[in-house]
Amino acid sequence: MEPLTDLFRSTIETFPSILLEHRVKLADITSEKEVLGLTDDEILISEDVFPRRYELETLRYWRKMGLLPFFDQSKHAYISISQMMWLRFLSELKNLGASIAMLKEANYYFIERGYRDEVAKQNLIELKKKLIGELEKDPNNATNIQTLKNVEHILNDRLLKYSIQIDFNYFNLNIIDHVINGTDVQFAVTAEKILNKENNEVEKKQAFSVIRYHKDKKKNDTVLDSNNLTFYDFEEKALKKPAILFPANFFIEDVFGDCNISENAFNIMILTITEKKLFTQIRNRKVKEVKLLPENDKIGKVPYSILDDKGKLNTESIKTIKGLMGTKAYEKGFATLTDGKKLEFSPKAYAPENK
Repeated sequence: MEPLTDLFRSTIETFPSILLEHRVKLADITSEKEVLGLTDDEILISEDVFPRRYELETLRYWRKMGLLPFFDQSKHAYISISQMMWLRFLSELKNLGASIAMLKEANYYFIERGYRDEVAKQNLIELKKKLIGELEKDPNNATNIQTLKNVEHILNDRLLKYSIQIDFNYFNLNIIDHVINGTDVQFAVTAEKILNKENNEVEKKQAFSVIRYHKDKKKNDTVLDSNNLTFYDFEEKALKKPAILFPANFFIEDVFGDCNISENAFNIMILTITEKKLFTQIRNRKVKEVKLLPENDKIGKVPYSILDDKGKLNTESIKTIKGLMGTKAYEKGFATLTDGKKLEFSPKAYAPENK
């Protein structure tokens, strides 16, 4: 099995500010009662940081049960964006009737094992060695120089190192692999028969696993692919027995791909300066369409219509471009304004236009 060094490298080069620096106040994503069933039109006019809120008492209970080990215990707690995805996973399990015991099993499988295995620390050390070796051969490689600075910054900052150690667990690493490498990832829950050694009886238990598929077989030969899945046919891409599946893309869309265009929205605050300018114009009903120039052929061919002739905003287009911007899945973008002018924007935080 290959280590995850290359995945860490891509992550630190692509998402350093999003994953490591941005935090959301717990108070901004919670309320006395859970708020989930908002329509797109309701979210569109919301001024909240995160309109679909979690019930505060539920989160307090989960924290008490050890399901949220990354939560600050203070009154003004903050969580990262990757931690928000874990909250959504727990919430979806709860809505399906999962017991606390089942949620604890999920926490162990996805979160605690990553911390125990020191996935982040070990891979960052290996990545540092690799970057130093590459810079000895090519000392002027600007990308490698910046990436090495980022790695050393993480390793030398106690709080950052702790944060990345928590955030880079087996749940988030699979989501990151899906975003960066395009790996098809589905989190699975199945009922398994296990032998209780105390009474020597066979019992049924919910078990967690990850279904991973990539056309490039080398990308399915990492420590994330240690599961020997017998319930899934990879050739037919079909289940051999019942299972509950959560596609990784669901959590990406949940975090990045809503249609909240408020300047207070956390997933707009994480964007670059020029991307934020675009959403200022969208709020002012001055953007007719948006075109994203891609790294692949899936996006950029057809402009996304933002505003129709009647002045109505297209929520589906807004959700799509927010998802692509949040995951940096494009190279540069152009918006056509209602007055015919063009607005250019970039996903690269270090680009001249974003300084």
